[in-house]
Amino acid sequence: MNTLILFTSHHGTTRKLAFRLAKDLGIPEESVQDFKNNKNINFDIYDFVIIGSSIHVGNIPSDFKKFLIKNTNLLLTKQIAIFMCAMEKSELKIKEFEDNFPKELREKSLANGIMGGEYLFEKMNFFEKFIIKKISGSLESKSDIDYEVYADFVEKLKLSAQFC
Repeated sequence: MNTLILFTSHHGTTRKLAFRLAKDLGIPEESVQDFKNNKNINFDIYDFVIIGSSIHVGNIPSDFKKFLIKNTNLLLTKQIAIFMCAMEKSELKIKEFEDNFPKELREKSLANGIMGGEYLFEKMNFFEKFIIKKISGSLESKSDIDYEVYADFVEKLKLSAQFC
């Protein structure tokens, strides 16, 4: 099965998980595409699409969201899985996931994963640091990736008859 991992990442956490997924699922690195660098995806050559995004201030990047909405019907012809990286509290993460990914894609997805996230102060600009300090109280980089959710996501894909 020819699989694409299509992601967008603000500070690098989603990128890190996208490449880790590729390794754990045996997907070639050239099948991992950063939407920021390639907005003209040829979905015809893929049977399975794993979609990943970071979220900031309640939203995935607007150009990525528009791209997903525009290509929903095409993506519904594929096997799909969706993951999101977010540092918010549990109940807020679920709402943000639902608000940012089209319902049809979420419902068709073989696995949906909200993987937690990271505050990477060394990659933030002054304004981002100020906001994160204000809302979280954090003064330094922090990793809160939920590796249990990640492992469950990978396991669901490995067990899927469609993902071979």
